[in-house]
Amino acid sequence: MKGSRIALTRPVESSAPWSDAIRRAGGCPLQFPLVEIHLLPTAALLPDRAFLMIFTSVNAIRALMQNVSLVNKIRHIPVVTVGSASSALAKMAGFSTVHEAETKRADGVFAWIEKRFGRGNGEQIVYPRGNLADGELASRLTALGYQVVSPILYETKPVSSEALLTEARRGRVDVVSFASGSAVASFATGWQTERLRGWLENRLKFLSIGPKTSEVMRAHDLRVDEQARAPDSASVIAALQRLLHKNT
Repeated sequence: MKGSRIALTRPVESSAPWSDAIRRAGGCPLQFPLVEIHLLPTAALLPDRAFLMIFTSVNAIRALMQNVSLVNKIRHIPVVTVGSASSALAKMAGFSTVHEAETKRADGVFAWIEKRFGRGNGEQIVYPRGNLADGELASRLTALGYQVVSPILYETKPVSSEALLTEARRGRVDVVSFASGSAVASFATGWQTERLRGWLENRLKFLSIGPKTSEVMRAHDLRVDEQARAPDSASVIAALQRLLHKNT
């Protein structure tokens, strides 16, 4: 990976683990966020007698941390998270019981709940999420017998891809990485009308964080050259190494 220039398209505030890992592996991380996260005011209406809380993103926790009095009211509720970053931030926020799902995707949370508790009987689960999160996890938990409360605590908004495409035209980008379907959609807006698209397609490589992001990439006619096996820094580095090794 030595010297390879890797464009990171996730928000800057969540890119640090990837950036650090890429530097340690000898690569050069480039910050080109294609989405912005806007935290919303948190209402004091989150149930304080919920059976469980789910965090699949650090952004939902960051939004809650804006309201210290609210966090103090709900910190006793057990939490299950996707990934170590969400787990660490939930503990930092003061939640007393934090579990991390074994599989670092939303379906890992479902599997954890099903294995640990089985079918529900109307118990309430709070699942704070963003405006673009799909409803699959909530639907599956509802079908399993739980009552799911899912407030929207942050919004994801697109950022122009022009800065990234400009550097790519100058030959200063080797790999473009995508951590979400929303970043893919933002990139595709500029990519579809890119005058040097044919040339760029031959020299750029594209990395996906997982199957859902890959699905969105293909829907936008964007090639998936490699896919990380899990959405964590170690898996991303391994995927980058596989990708770059293909071309040596």
